[in-house]
Amino acid sequence: MSDRETGGDRAGIRAPVEGGRAGTGGTGAGDLNVLGHLLKIEADAAAMVDDAQAEADRRLAESEKNNRARYDEVYGKEALELDRLFTEELSRIRADYQAQLEAYRGSLASIPVDQGRFSALMDDLLAGREGRRV
Repeated sequence: MSDRETGGDRAGIRAPVEGGRAGTGGTGAGDLNVLGHLLKIEADAAAMVDDAQAEADRRLAESEKNNRARYDEVYGKEALELDRLFTEELSRIRADYQAQLEAYRGSLASIPVDQGRFSALMDDLLAGREGRRV
């Protein structure tokens, strides 16, 4: 039976190994090799992260470029079509406005004007004689 099973004084305690390879002892050559190995692993991991970030940035830039080109192609055509329709509608509205304006001017020109009666009415209004209406 072990000390742990029997509940002895040294249960779960291990003695340090000579030469600094285990336990809480000094920094031997083995510790330096482990630290050097861990630092190399960390440097390799950092390089892999940098490479992955560069690749992700490249892919994002390429995807954005492709999406922008596709957007311009699809919506550019739509914008041109809407612009053409707008220009046609604006021309139609302007022509319709001109036709209505000319028709209105023609209807005004066709109304006979009695200059004498108009002058008399204006004289009465300006003189303050509103009672006499012609």
